[in-house]
This record gives sequence, structure tokens and C-alpha cells, in this order.
Amino acid sequence: MPRFEITGADRDTGFEQTLRLDAKNEHEARAMAVMKLLSIAKIRRVELEDEVAKSLEGSAPQPGGKEASIGELVQPAQKEICVQSVSQKVKYEEIVTGAKVLRTLAGVCDVIGGLVIVTGVIGGVIVISHEQVVLAITVVFGGALLGFFYFALGAILAMLAGLGHAVRDIAIMSLREK
Repeated sequence: MPRFEITGADRDTGFEQTLRLDAKNEHEARAMAVMKLLSIAKIRRVELEDEVAKSLEGSAPQPGGKEASIGELVQPAQKEICVQSVSQKVKYEEIVTGAKVLRTLAGVCDVIGGLVIVTGVIGGVIVISHEQVVLAITVVFGGALLGFFYFALGAILAMLAGLGHAVRDIAIMSLREK
């Protein structure tokens, strides 16, 4: 069965991964990679290349008795492609970390908003027990208003975190082979 080497980005982490899969054809290998949550950037059949590499393992004799390494036997164009693929490794941990921080801050804002509303209601109950209705309404309304402000701020931060993940996903998809 043919073997395929599939390079792409992990959809969860964004880190580049290379998988070697045995499949009937390229379409099946592509489907298997997608099932493993990999956004495909490059796919190639490696069965023949592996056999050639095994036969050239170590060194090969050259005319004049000089030994050549496998690196010297690879054509310059192939070396350039290898160097380009290594230099194009994209790291997404900054985007993911930023999104996690924003999501955490959104949670903190939601907790603060809830506490402010509860505190406003408790303050309103305390003030109304002293028969100051207008002041009690003001305290409850002020607490609710400030609490909803924190909820809105939390929602905005959560949306920004989602936007960070979307940017990462767009970057990963832009690496896919067309």
C-alpha cells in the first residue's frame, strides 16, 4: 500500500505536524489526515523516495574514489525546497495565548459583574430597611447598571478571544494546498 507524508497544522494548537500514513490513494490519505484534525499544507507520496533513501544510506562511491553523502546527492532545487519548508514553520502559540488571556479576563469580568449586582441588591435591601426608598432604588439601579457594564465588557473580551482563534484558523487554512 502506498505511503503518504502529510504536512500541515494541527487545528487545535496550530503547531506544524508531519504524518506518514498508508492509504490506497492521495484522496484517502487526505481524508485520514483531516480526521486527525490536521489542516493540510502539503501531501506527497513517499514510498519510492524511502526506498531510494534506504539504498543510498550512509554514503555512495563517486568517481575518483571520493565518498559522497546523501546531502551531496540531493539536487540543489530539492535542498532549496527543504530549506523553504523549514523556514516557513509558523507558530501560533502567541495567538492562542492571547485568546486564552482574553477569555480569562472575560470570565473575571462576568464574575465581577455578578458580584456587583448582588452587592447592589444587598445594599438596596439594607437601605430600604431604614425606610429610604429612593436611596434604595438608586443603589439597586446603580449596582445593576455597573454589573451589566462588566457583563458587556466580558462579552466584548470573549468576542475578541474568538476573533483571535478565527485569525489562527484563517492562517492555518491559508497554508492548505489548493
